[in-house]
Amino acid sequence: MSEYETVGLKPSAEPARFRARDLGLETGIYLPGDHNAITDVPGVLVGQKTVWKDPPEVRDVSHRVRSGVTAVLPHSGDMLRRKVPCGIYLGNAFGKLTGYTQVKELGSIETPILLTSTLNVPKVADALITYVLQLAGNEEVRSVNPIVGETNDGDLSDCRSRPVQAQDVVDALMGARGGPVLEGSVGAGTGTCCLGWKGGIGTASRILPPKGAGYTVGVLVQTNFGGLLTVNGAAVGRELGTFPYRGNVAQQDGSCMVIAATDAPLCSRNLERLAKRAMHGLVKCGSSGSTGSGDYAIAFSTAYTVPYDGPVEFLNEAAVSALFLAAQEASEEAVLNSMLKATTVVGRDEHCSRAIPLEHVIGICDRHDVLFAHSKLPPWAPTSREGSLEDCGGRLEALVEHVSCAQIPDGTKSSLLGTLNGARKQSSEALMFIREAKEEQANNALRTCSKMIETARSQVMRDDGIPEPYASLFVSHANLGTWVCEKAGATRSSR
Repeated sequence: MSEYETVGLKPSAEPARFRARDLGLETGIYLPGDHNAITDVPGVLVGQKTVWKDPPEVRDVSHRVRSGVTAVLPHSGDMLRRKVPCGIYLGNAFGKLTGYTQVKELGSIETPILLTSTLNVPKVADALITYVLQLAGNEEVRSVNPIVGETNDGDLSDCRSRPVQAQDVVDALMGARGGPVLEGSVGAGTGTCCLGWKGGIGTASRILPPKGAGYTVGVLVQTNFGGLLTVNGAAVGRELGTFPYRGNVAQQDGSCMVIAATDAPLCSRNLERLAKRAMHGLVKCGSSGSTGSGDYAIAFSTAYTVPYDGPVEFLNEAAVSALFLAAQEASEEAVLNSMLKATTVVGRDEHCSRAIPLEHVIGICDRHDVLFAHSKLPPWAPTSREGSLEDCGGRLEALVEHVSCAQIPDGTKSSLLGTLNGARKQSSEALMFIREAKEEQANNALRTCSKMIETARSQVMRDDGIPEPYASLFVSHANLGTWVCEKAGATRSSR
């Protein structure tokens, strides 16, 4: 392998990483889309290319590269001919975002949005222009407005080598897909840090209820900013001791790129307002918007293209508030996902950005009672015995899935799965008996289900063969299962 060869991200030896909702961190009041990603907005695609280089000389640690490109495509067609409306909000404009002034003037974008590292912006913009010009039908085009944003990955990566090549850009664009999105230390997030820990790429989405016309808002972030981590209102950063401006965290400030997409028919002015609300999600996670931050939010709509195919009816002002809340919620969760999914990365000069310890996050959030908010609080918390047991069944199913995928001894896994599947069966039978008004049988099934969940929880707590974060994850899910069973019993006795 040559010194300049671009290779993929090396697999991490760390335990599996989980997204916020896998851990029971349910932010906001709206529900996510199928993939809980920006790609839940119909037509939106995401492509990524990780650039990871280790020089041939083992001791030459100063030239290690941990960088990459992330591409967000509003649709799969030629954007130069099918532009989409767009608005950009500048949170703190200490950054390098190409194409801003034309978007501000015309209210549309004509290329995919690319994210990379600071000194690679001109190279990536040049590669994007070349890519657009070579598309069929663009032979006479004489102007392209590339949209390229960045954060600075210079702490972990040899940014002065400007390692991202034109082929990396093409690979990210050609590899763009819908569906699940890779998160954490990948693409443009390979070398980024956030709130004292490893940051990266994160994404989330929200679906408005029927009263809000069912529109979707999706957000993707490239996190590289400082502050004091807050999770669902819990002061996680304080309890972990990662204080900015206290000497124990090198990262005092930094930047963040936020991309918001929606299928709601918004004009460019309201898209800029949507972008502004997406920036609020950073604040909820602990960002202070420091003087050295390059914080930009780009929002676009897929509802129509420019030039218009026909008359466009925009949402009125009263209808956009629900979208604003959705953007804030999705942005907040995307930031959390960028950190929770990120793996530890050792980069140039042996600089190390560590992945946030999931078991500590779970423990802190459990103590602050901010886990599984949708199971415990309105508007989604079940209000009936049947609803409680349906929720219990869903949580047990999630727990079975986690156990099945866990890196734990086969014997332990088999025993846990047997107990948990037994609890699922008892939960289903209790639900059936309740619907058939068979109170005694329902009571017995509920008690058995609760005992089985407690048996599984106790096994996890005493078994040294179950590593973190699996142990904490299992215990928190089991605690919820017991809580739901107790709630179902209390609802029964109150009738």
